[in-house]
Amino acid sequence: REEVLEIKRFNIGLCHYVYDITLNNTKKIVLRASTLENIKLLESGLAWSKKLQELSLPLPQIFYYDLKSKFPYVIMERIYGEDLHFIYPLLSIQEKKNLAKEIVKIQNVVSLNLEEGISFGHCLYNDESKKDTWIDVLLYSLERAKNRFKITKIFDVEKIEKVLNKLYKY
Repeated sequence: REEVLEIKRFNIGLCHYVYDITLNNTKKIVLRASTLENIKLLESGLAWSKKLQELSLPLPQIFYYDLKSKFPYVIMERIYGEDLHFIYPLLSIQEKKNLAKEIVKIQNVVSLNLEEGISFGHCLYNDESKKDTWIDVLLYSLERAKNRFKITKIFDVEKIEKVLNKLYKY
Protein backbone atom coordinates (compact mmCIF):
# COMPACT_ATOMS: atom_id res chain seq x y z
CA ARG A 1 0.00 0.00 0.00
CA GLU A 2 1.33 3.41 -1.00
CA GLU A 3 1.42 6.48 1.22
CA VAL A 4 0.28 9.80 -0.20
CA LEU A 5 2.94 12.51 0.15
CA GLU A 6 1.29 15.38 -1.70
CA ILE A 7 -1.99 16.27 -3.39
CA LYS A 8 -2.37 19.27 -5.72
CA ARG A 9 -5.46 20.20 -7.64
CA PHE A 10 -5.02 20.93 -11.33
CA ASN A 11 -6.21 24.47 -11.92
CA ILE A 12 -7.61 23.89 -15.40
CA GLY A 13 -10.28 21.59 -16.73
CA LEU A 14 -13.84 21.37 -17.96
CA CYS A 15 -15.90 19.98 -15.10
CA HIS A 16 -14.15 17.28 -13.08
CA TYR A 17 -12.14 17.67 -9.90
CA VAL A 18 -8.68 16.55 -10.99
CA TYR A 19 -5.75 16.04 -8.62
CA ASP A 20 -2.05 15.37 -9.11
CA ILE A 21 -1.01 12.93 -6.36
CA THR A 22 2.55 12.04 -5.37
CA LEU A 23 3.02 8.71 -3.63
CA ASN A 24 5.87 7.75 -1.28
CA ASN A 25 7.70 5.90 -4.04
CA THR A 26 7.78 9.22 -5.98
CA LYS A 27 5.30 7.73 -8.42
CA LYS A 28 2.61 10.19 -9.50
CA ILE A 29 -1.00 9.36 -10.23
CA VAL A 30 -4.05 11.38 -11.21
CA LEU A 31 -7.40 11.26 -9.48
CA ARG A 32 -10.28 12.48 -11.63
CA ALA A 33 -13.46 12.78 -9.55
CA SER A 34 -16.85 13.80 -10.83
CA THR A 35 -20.34 14.58 -9.69
CA LEU A 36 -23.31 12.47 -10.68
CA GLU A 37 -24.32 15.35 -12.97
CA ASN A 38 -21.16 14.81 -15.07
CA ILE A 39 -20.80 11.04 -14.82
CA LYS A 40 -21.48 10.59 -18.55
CA LEU A 41 -18.28 12.52 -19.27
CA LEU A 42 -16.31 10.28 -16.91
CA GLU A 43 -17.83 7.14 -18.44
CA SER A 44 -17.07 8.41 -21.95
CA GLY A 45 -13.47 9.13 -21.00
CA LEU A 46 -13.04 5.54 -19.84
CA ALA A 47 -14.69 4.13 -22.97
CA TRP A 48 -12.59 6.27 -25.31
CA SER A 49 -9.43 5.50 -23.35
CA LYS A 50 -9.99 1.77 -23.77
CA LYS A 51 -10.81 2.09 -27.47
CA LEU A 52 -7.81 4.34 -28.22
CA GLN A 53 -5.37 2.24 -26.17
CA GLU A 54 -6.36 -0.71 -28.36
CA LEU A 55 -4.87 1.33 -31.23
CA SER A 56 -1.57 1.67 -29.26
CA LEU A 57 -1.98 5.42 -28.86
CA PRO A 58 -0.02 7.08 -26.03
CA LEU A 59 -2.56 7.39 -23.22
CA PRO A 60 -2.27 7.04 -19.44
CA GLN A 61 -2.99 3.63 -17.97
CA ILE A 62 -6.22 3.40 -15.97
CA PHE A 63 -5.49 1.81 -12.57
CA TYR A 64 -8.92 1.84 -10.98
CA TYR A 65 -12.35 3.44 -11.25
CA ASP A 66 -15.66 3.46 -9.43
CA LEU A 67 -18.62 4.93 -11.30
CA LYS A 68 -21.21 3.82 -8.76
CA SER A 69 -20.03 5.77 -5.73
CA LYS A 70 -21.58 9.07 -4.59
CA PHE A 71 -18.54 10.79 -6.14
CA PRO A 72 -17.53 8.69 -9.17
CA TYR A 73 -13.79 8.68 -9.87
CA VAL A 74 -10.95 7.34 -11.98
CA ILE A 75 -7.36 6.77 -10.83
CA MET A 76 -4.84 6.82 -13.65
CA GLU A 77 -1.19 7.06 -14.49
CA ARG A 78 0.32 10.55 -14.49
CA ILE A 79 1.94 11.36 -17.82
CA TYR A 80 4.98 13.52 -17.20
CA GLY A 81 5.51 16.76 -19.05
CA GLU A 82 4.12 20.25 -19.35
CA ASP A 83 0.73 21.30 -20.72
CA LEU A 84 1.23 22.22 -24.34
CA HIS A 85 -0.32 25.66 -23.99
CA PHE A 86 2.40 26.58 -21.48
CA ILE A 87 5.37 25.48 -23.58
CA TYR A 88 4.19 25.96 -27.17
CA PRO A 89 5.47 29.56 -27.41
CA LEU A 90 8.89 28.32 -26.26
CA LEU A 91 9.21 25.63 -28.96
CA SER A 92 11.45 26.15 -31.97
CA ILE A 93 10.01 26.06 -35.49
CA GLN A 94 11.43 22.54 -35.94
CA GLU A 95 9.90 21.34 -32.65
CA LYS A 96 6.52 22.72 -33.74
CA LYS A 97 6.85 20.91 -37.09
CA ASN A 98 7.75 17.66 -35.29
CA LEU A 99 4.78 18.09 -32.97
CA ALA A 100 2.46 18.68 -35.93
CA LYS A 101 3.80 15.51 -37.62
CA GLU A 102 3.12 13.49 -34.43
CA ILE A 103 -0.42 14.85 -34.19
CA VAL A 104 -1.06 14.01 -37.86
CA LYS A 105 0.27 10.46 -37.28
CA ILE A 106 -2.10 10.00 -34.34
CA GLN A 107 -5.02 11.47 -36.30
CA ASN A 108 -4.28 9.08 -39.18
CA VAL A 109 -4.36 6.09 -36.82
CA VAL A 110 -7.69 7.27 -35.43
CA SER A 111 -9.25 8.05 -38.82
CA LEU A 112 -8.18 4.70 -40.30
CA ASN A 113 -9.47 2.66 -37.36
CA LEU A 114 -12.62 4.40 -36.11
CA GLU A 115 -15.87 5.22 -37.81
CA GLU A 116 -16.38 8.77 -39.01
CA GLY A 117 -18.16 10.94 -36.48
CA ILE A 118 -21.74 12.04 -36.98
CA SER A 119 -21.56 15.38 -35.19
CA PHE A 120 -19.31 18.18 -33.98
CA GLY A 121 -17.92 19.12 -30.57
CA HIS A 122 -17.05 17.26 -27.41
CA CYS A 123 -17.08 13.59 -28.29
CA LEU A 124 -18.98 11.58 -25.72
CA TYR A 125 -19.07 7.85 -26.25
CA ASN A 126 -22.52 6.94 -27.65
CA ASP A 127 -23.60 10.57 -27.31
CA GLU A 128 -27.21 11.50 -27.93
CA SER A 129 -26.68 15.26 -27.47
CA LYS A 130 -24.68 15.78 -30.63
CA LYS A 131 -24.28 19.16 -32.31
CA ASP A 132 -24.91 19.57 -36.06
CA THR A 133 -22.41 22.39 -36.66
CA TRP A 134 -19.38 24.02 -35.05
CA ILE A 135 -21.51 27.12 -34.45
CA ASP A 136 -23.84 24.94 -32.35
CA VAL A 137 -20.83 23.77 -30.34
CA LEU A 138 -19.69 27.35 -29.73
CA LEU A 139 -23.18 28.52 -28.79
CA TYR A 140 -23.65 25.64 -26.35
CA SER A 141 -20.22 26.19 -24.74
CA LEU A 142 -20.69 29.94 -24.40
CA GLU A 143 -24.21 29.61 -22.97
CA ARG A 144 -22.92 27.08 -20.43
CA ALA A 145 -20.01 29.38 -19.51
CA LYS A 146 -22.36 32.36 -19.20
CA ASN A 147 -24.62 30.44 -16.83
CA ARG A 148 -21.66 29.33 -14.70
CA PHE A 149 -20.21 32.84 -14.56
CA LYS A 150 -23.58 34.24 -13.49
CA ILE A 151 -23.39 31.95 -10.47
CA THR A 152 -19.69 32.38 -9.63
CA LYS A 153 -19.46 36.08 -10.59
CA ILE A 154 -15.80 35.64 -11.60
CA PHE A 155 -16.26 37.05 -15.10
CA ASP A 156 -18.42 39.77 -16.63
CA VAL A 157 -21.19 37.90 -18.51
CA GLU A 158 -21.89 40.99 -20.65
CA LYS A 159 -18.76 40.16 -22.65
CA ILE A 160 -20.04 36.64 -23.30
CA GLU A 161 -23.46 38.02 -24.23
CA LYS A 162 -21.86 40.32 -26.84
CA VAL A 163 -20.11 37.34 -28.44
CA LEU A 164 -23.31 35.28 -28.29
CA ASN A 165 -25.32 38.06 -29.98
CA LYS A 166 -22.82 38.15 -32.84
CA LEU A 167 -22.84 34.36 -33.19
CA TYR A 168 -26.64 34.16 -33.17
CA LYS A 169 -26.64 36.61 -36.11
CA TYR A 170 -24.14 34.39 -37.92
